[in-house]
Parts: sequence; C-alpha cells; structure tokens
Amino acid sequence: MAVVSEVVPTELQAEVDAALAWFNASQDHTFDVTGIVDAQLSIESDEPRELRLVLCGGDSCQKHDFKVASTNEGYSVAFASDSFASHESDTSPQSELD
Repeated sequence: MAVVSEVVPTELQAEVDAALAWFNASQDHTFDVTGIVDAQLSIESDEPRELRLVLCGGDSCQKHDFKVASTNEGYSVAFASDSFASHESDTSPQSELD
C-alpha cells in the first residue's frame, strides 16, 4: 500500500523543488507540493529518481510522477513515462456505458 506523507524528506527537497519549478513553468497558475507518495522508495532509488508528488493549486489537486536527475547545471526533470500516459488518459473522453 502506498504511503503518502505531507512532509518532504530533507534528502529529496532539492529534487522536489526542481520538479515543482519545472511543472509550474508550464501551468496557468502556481501549484504547491502537498504530499509525496512512497518517499522512502525515492530516497533508496538510483538516478534518475522517480518522485510521486501530490500537487495542489487553485481549485484542483493532481498526482504526477517525475523523473529527476542531477546535472552540471542543476536538475533534469521529465514526467515519468507511466505518469505521462496516465495524464493523457485522464483528458480523454470516457465512453458511455450502456
């Protein structure tokens, strides 16, 4: 079962900040991190680290998965492939049920 924490562990704060800044750069309004899912798994993982974040802004909250890797200039951030696929499916119309 997934463990959701409202507090970002110190070991992940820089990566979480990078993912949040990257995400907010493409949004109409600002989101804040309100939770992290399975933080211990992220701490124990190799790079790129996968971060599962709960982001809230305006009247909505969303969960997104990011891959974050350190670079010479800071961090490289992208959606984790399964998160991007689920994000796309969230915007597709649902077929009607008979």
